[in-house]
Amino acid sequence: MVKKKFDSIMLIGPPSGGKSSYAKNLGGKVTVSQESCSCSMDQLSSHFDKYIQSNEKTRIVVEGSFATAQMRSKFTAVAKARGIPIKCLWLNTSIDDCAYNVCTTMTREYDTLYNITDFNRTMPSRNTIPIGVIERYFERFEMPIPQEGFVSIEEVPFKREWGQRNVKSAIIVNCNLLYKSKGKYPFPLNVDEIEILPDRSEVLKQYNRDGYTIVALDNLSNLNEAISRNITTEESISACYDVLRDSLGVDIDFCCCGHLLEDRCYCRMPNVGHGAFITERYHLLPSKCLLIGDTDIDVEFAKKCSFPHQKSSEFFNVKSFR
Repeated sequence: MVKKKFDSIMLIGPPSGGKSSYAKNLGGKVTVSQESCSCSMDQLSSHFDKYIQSNEKTRIVVEGSFATAQMRSKFTAVAKARGIPIKCLWLNTSIDDCAYNVCTTMTREYDTLYNITDFNRTMPSRNTIPIGVIERYFERFEMPIPQEGFVSIEEVPFKREWGQRNVKSAIIVNCNLLYKSKGKYPFPLNVDEIEILPDRSEVLKQYNRDGYTIVALDNLSNLNEAISRNITTEESISACYDVLRDSLGVDIDFCCCGHLLEDRCYCRMPNVGHGAFITERYHLLPSKCLLIGDTDIDVEFAKKCSFPHQKSSEFFNVKSFR
């Protein structure tokens, strides 16, 4: 039996849910996790027991996803055997916030968003995981209950901190809101098929003068298929973006998703990937930004990423600037 008075906490929550950051604020403690102990999940309860017996700290935090009661039972059993109480802190981060955290890390470390093929081919850091890992956690998650052996259970909501960001942006969710194609496809295959829609240039120039970073999101999956069928070339598509930028006469950055549906990427809307990517890359403060799009998916995407939303007919109303 351990004689020293202990405060033991099991900090649980989804992958990339902010557990490690939250654990740093629990002072006067030692954290037991797979990362800190360099061990497998099966070995972690032994490390928990070892730290209890060492009497080095009066607070021990065991940190992990621990999706099921069975996973948590090893640790509650150790606490019971050693005669110490164990509390449960449940960081209830949403699946979209977890995905947002992963994409922020990918942007910061690699300046790109991986899809499932990229994960199979490379070995990125432990903080960058496929979206399927997060989804599987939520599929099998069992809510903690006192009957598992916890003296108390506290649900902790996730709160995102934006720090000192203050950059604002006008975000166009699809390049089709800027032009129409004069060819037989809904997207131009060469520069001669681009026709800029009315008032686009004037409105974007005004927002640019007002200090907005102009960003356009686009999906290239159809274009990539056209390239694979030798209907167009990568060089032609790249030239189309250059002409679009020059025709608008404004400094505009294009962020494109070329993944197929089966690639299970983070960036296909309404997934939050592109929102996290541009927010991190351009140091945006979402509340100061404006997302322009006309579909229900655009509205859902804006809400998930904390962007105020406006329809294109309202945004590109040049009379509002006159």
